[in-house]
Amino acid sequence: MTFTYILGSGYLSDNLKKKIISSKVFRAKDFIKNINYINRKKKINLIINSSYSVNKLNYFHSYKSLINKSIFEISKILDLLNPSIINKIIYTSSSSVYGSITNDKDTTEHNNRGIYAALKLSVESMIKNFCYKNNVKLSICRIFNMYGRNDNFSIIKKLDLARKNKFKLTIYNKGNSIRDFIHVDDVAVIYKNLLKNNTFFKVYDIGTGKGLNIIEIINKVEINRDNILFEKKKVKETSLAVANNKDIKKIFKKKFKSVESYFGILKKFNYITKKNKNFVERSL
Repeated sequence: MTFTYILGSGYLSDNLKKKIISSKVFRAKDFIKNINYINRKKKINLIINSSYSVNKLNYFHSYKSLINKSIFEISKILDLLNPSIINKIIYTSSSSVYGSITNDKDTTEHNNRGIYAALKLSVESMIKNFCYKNNVKLSICRIFNMYGRNDNFSIIKKLDLARKNKFKLTIYNKGNSIRDFIHVDDVAVIYKNLLKNNTFFKVYDIGTGKGLNIIEIINKVEINRDNILFEKKKVKETSLAVANNKDIKKIFKKKFKSVESYFGILKKFNYITKKNKNFVERSL
């Protein structure tokens, strides 16, 4: 059985460790320290989750730290790692590379998502270049809005905390934006299945293929409006961001976990799907 190294601390890595037999989680810097030992392995899989922490993105003060965590550590690993021992690489990217936040001269980039997306796309290109040169299989996973388990950052988690009167949440554009929410358990199963997939190179949208309106969650979950702060200033963003998951459905045969089950409610949300006229299929 091929051993799998999972790079990057965080709740996705923790959940992947539970799902994937013969795996170990490393911080990137610790992986680099152990590179000589790892290079003596016969074959390994590499899941790269290492990135600048998203929950620090709104407040970062060091471009050096941002670049180091986002791209430099990964580039150093690719330089030092023996490519002949690598069976497959999975790189965790983000749906933000599609430009979910667009910027112009009249728009303030309030959450630094633009630079985050640009760095993700740059790392995609770098790893793709490495894999093509060294004949290594690669899956790039552009995850949409992940939530569940021990996550402490997702909008779903924040809405749950607001429901429990433990958090006050700022909502932009009246909460009308439609997003695709996928549970971390489903993401972990998809990754596990991708490790068995022999496709040489593929970019995957990791999402349910169904969109959900933020304001509808607020209403149907019955969150106290005193805990919801609606930002009056309009932010430029894509009104609809839903995964094109036709390729994922070939390897994920289960039913996706629902947001309703997460909140423990019986009411059904009105999802946007391909059957709805407003659905915009994402093209790769």
